[in-house]
Amino acid sequence: MSNLFNTCMEQPPATPQRHLNWPSKITHVLVGLVLVLLAVAGLAYFKERQQKAGIACNVRLVGMSLKIYANENGGYYPFLDDQWPTANAGFRQLIEHEALIDEKLLGAVSSPYIPDGVIGQAPEFKDAARPGECHWMVTKQSGTFANGTDPLIYDNAIDAKWPLRWRADANGKPVRGRTLFGGMVVIGFNDTSVRFIKLNREGPFLVLPENLVLRSPGFEENLQVADIEERK
Repeated sequence: MSNLFNTCMEQPPATPQRHLNWPSKITHVLVGLVLVLLAVAGLAYFKERQQKAGIACNVRLVGMSLKIYANENGGYYPFLDDQWPTANAGFRQLIEHEALIDEKLLGAVSSPYIPDGVIGQAPEFKDAARPGECHWMVTKQSGTFANGTDPLIYDNAIDAKWPLRWRADANGKPVRGRTLFGGMVVIGFNDTSVRFIKLNREGPFLVLPENLVLRSPGFEENLQVADIEERK
């Protein structure tokens, strides 16, 4: 009994509990919410960076495939009105000539135009780049002879008329002419470089900035764009 008494006496006194008042509780909750929001924003930022890196890589590979084709076909890319007037038709030529191996490079994240990867049998590859399977629009009548700073590959716009216009009111909907990253479009240039360009607001549309690049003489006056083929 004496030992039990001594043991109890040797125990340190219990630490008194602190009760948070309402202002302290609110502060703790707000700090927690801020940390959660920062974590979510950080994840979104890195996800967007990853998506941009993937798209830039795809566009660069498409640009390189155009160079391969042109080197074997008089320096021209396969987007000619008299033979292959649409973007899809031109990309089918790349696949037929085995300059482009993976059809899925013709798509983009969150785009309504998604290739299924099925290209059909050689030599025609009739299932390649079918309507609704190509996201990218391309400058016509161009080739390796053009200025390296000339725009070549574009996110699909509202139509194929130059200057190109994109939707300011897509609100994230997967529709033609939407921008993928908050008012930005992806452009691949003739030197196979890729840039994400912030568009300017012009009435109900978004347009390219006037000082986009140092263009070849007469670039805009003669420019035509190969349109995408949509599903009917």
